[in-house]
Amino acid sequence: MERNRAVALFIGVVVSVPLLVAYQMGVFPGMEEWIAATMQRMLVLPADGVSMNVPLQYAFYTVMAFASAWIGLEVLSQWRRIAFMIGMSFLTVTLSAALAFNGVLFEPFSGIIAVVVACCIGMAASSGLSGVRRHLLHSFFVGRLTSKGFEKLAREIQPTDLTSRREVTVLTIRLLNYADLAAEMEASEFEACVSYFQKRASEMLVLNDGYLDSCNAQRVRGVFGFPMESEKHASEAAIAALAMNKSLVDLAKEIEERWKEKARFGLALASGSVVSGLYGYDDFQSFSVVGDAVGFSDRLCSLNTAYGSRILMDAKAYSKAKEALEVRPMEMVFVEREGKVSEVYEVLSIHGGLKEKAAKARDAFWQGVVQFRKGDLKESLKSFEKAKVEGEEDAPLEYFIEMVKKAQKDASPEGVEAKPSKGAKHARSLKGG
Repeated sequence: MERNRAVALFIGVVVSVPLLVAYQMGVFPGMEEWIAATMQRMLVLPADGVSMNVPLQYAFYTVMAFASAWIGLEVLSQWRRIAFMIGMSFLTVTLSAALAFNGVLFEPFSGIIAVVVACCIGMAASSGLSGVRRHLLHSFFVGRLTSKGFEKLAREIQPTDLTSRREVTVLTIRLLNYADLAAEMEASEFEACVSYFQKRASEMLVLNDGYLDSCNAQRVRGVFGFPMESEKHASEAAIAALAMNKSLVDLAKEIEERWKEKARFGLALASGSVVSGLYGYDDFQSFSVVGDAVGFSDRLCSLNTAYGSRILMDAKAYSKAKEALEVRPMEMVFVEREGKVSEVYEVLSIHGGLKEKAAKARDAFWQGVVQFRKGDLKESLKSFEKAKVEGEEDAPLEYFIEMVKKAQKDASPEGVEAKPSKGAKHARSLKGG
């Protein structure tokens, strides 16, 4: 976009300056005399005749030169460019006649020349390789990427390169209680509330350098590592999720103040191999990614409701981003369709972002999870108690404490101490979201 503005300004100067020189050399004044005589024969003009307004003449063709250059560069359709040139030429002639009725002699030839020449130069400039890429990519990516990201994409990427198999990280942002809000709110209010969530969440995602893949009433989904490939896609997505989480807290307050309803948000990240490409047909086409990471991120996001957490990530994303983050483990999840078990982690902060007390609480929590999985319920409960931070609510911690207490109750009769069990399995089946 910035590049096109600069090119349009350059073309405008290239076109308007020679026209000014032509005026000074007496090219157009000769035409003015012919137009004045023609107007006298064809129209009923004021008794005082018509007089030339030179500043208006200069201003008109200069503005037309810049505007036409911009149209030639930015408008994708060739027939629309041609229609613009024809339409503006007709309006220029019409303007000349209209001004003559008011005693102003307006020569239309310089304006028509400015329109046609500037638009044609703009068309020629946009027909280069980068211009072709820009036009092909414009309708698919503008608004889904930052302006800086789109400029880089238009310079460096061929459209055919976007159809590939690659590793990405998918970030899902969900309105976790959208069904409850739909049942409790008036339809018009629910529509306005959800639309506000979609707008704000999409803006946050794009501002944090994600690709806005999809947006609906339940979720906003972004992709990192597409369309521009990145080896650090997992850490970039996680850092973006942490930044968005802070903004979502403020968004929840805004929604409560405006609609008197509590909105609960959750985020989840999943990394994996996907197939990227242009999917759909006609006006419904868009570049997107298809793979297990897309569905897993969405299903994983729904687990925030069970844990009371805000940001979750799968094992693959964690393995790629662990040097950049502070996390703690949740449960293992079993993905039935894929027949695999995956670790789930809660993202707490960027690396080194935890204070000493919070870091010790995280370590105690981690130890408690490990002991719980081994079946050492008594020691697990002690570790979870150590993980409590006075004055701070910790929903995932309370979730695990309740799980341990329930396991203790189920493991032994009342009054009999539970013993560690071998190979206790604590995997949650993850079917859908």
